[in-house]
Amino acid sequence: MSEHKATLLLLSATFFWGITFLMVKEALEDIGVFSFLFWRFLIASILMLAITTKWKEKFNKDIIKIGTILGISLFIAYATQTWALVYSLSSIVAFITGLNVVIVPFLLLFIFNLAKSWTLI
Repeated sequence: MSEHKATLLLLSATFFWGITFLMVKEALEDIGVFSFLFWRFLIASILMLAITTKWKEKFNKDIIKIGTILGISLFIAYATQTWALVYSLSSIVAFITGLNVVIVPFLLLFIFNLAKSWTLI
């Protein structure tokens, strides 16, 4: 892949990621935060169920437990972000969300180093 094509794809992904904040903010004027999230997560769950049914034999209780914990964490993150769109500008919410890309690796580095010192990992 050429460098120009990769840059164009990155810019288009950034554009579509950013424009969704405007679309969600507009949608929240007509529907409540948790109604919006219910439909969003229901559609995603149905799609994931359809995609993963052929791998059903690989699921066990541990995978379902971890998936549930991750799903709840993801829901809390989406709920916080979507709730913020009701009370703030979409550009501010997008900026704070984008900061996660920079902050999370450093936060994980700190947490993993702390866990190693406690011999948890």
